[in-house]
This record gives sequence, C-alpha cells and structure tokens, in this order.
Amino acid sequence: MQQGKVYRNGVFAGILTKQDDESYMFRYDENYNSFPICLAMPPSKKPYISKHLFPFFFSLLSEGSIKELQCLKYKLDKDDDFSRLLKTSSSLVGSIMIEEVSDE
Repeated sequence: MQQGKVYRNGVFAGILTKQDDESYMFRYDENYNSFPICLAMPPSKKPYISKHLFPFFFSLLSEGSIKELQCLKYKLDKDDDFSRLLKTSSSLVGSIMIEEVSDE
C-alpha cells in the first residue's frame, strides 16, 4: 500500500492511498475545514474510492518528455502514475502538494 499526505495551500487536507487491490482512496482529514481540493471531491466524512487514479490527481502529472525524464530520474515504470505523483509532487504548480508517506 502506498500513501501520500495531500496539502492544499500548505494545510493538511487528507490521505491519498493506492490500496493493495490496485484501487485508490482519498479520505479528508477529520479536522480539515477549508475549500475542497477539487470541485468533484468536496469535503466529506466518507472516503472517495476509485478503480483508477482520480482524474484530479492524474491531471497534476507531467506528460511527454518531462514524464520520460521523471521516470528515468526516479527509476519508475511509465505506467506507474501513483509513484510518479508521490515522487514529483514537490514540482507541482498550484495549491496542491503531496508528501509521500514512508513505510517506516
């Protein structure tokens, strides 16, 4: 299971998880009381679950030659969008930042 802490404008918003069955879950932190991370995912006590990486998070990823360079730099499979999101979120433009949660 891989996880990332999602921040919006520096405020912890919730946890994004790639579950062992290859599905994805985003759960807002119970103390988060600000704007939604995206309009399609307003704050909720229930987690958001999807068989695919949520379109909002996928849209944060680079494409083309930048994607290729990122995969080379971090030694990632080009189809492993979740790992790439966790490894490259420090270079994201905008209000969202994702911090990889280590397995330690």
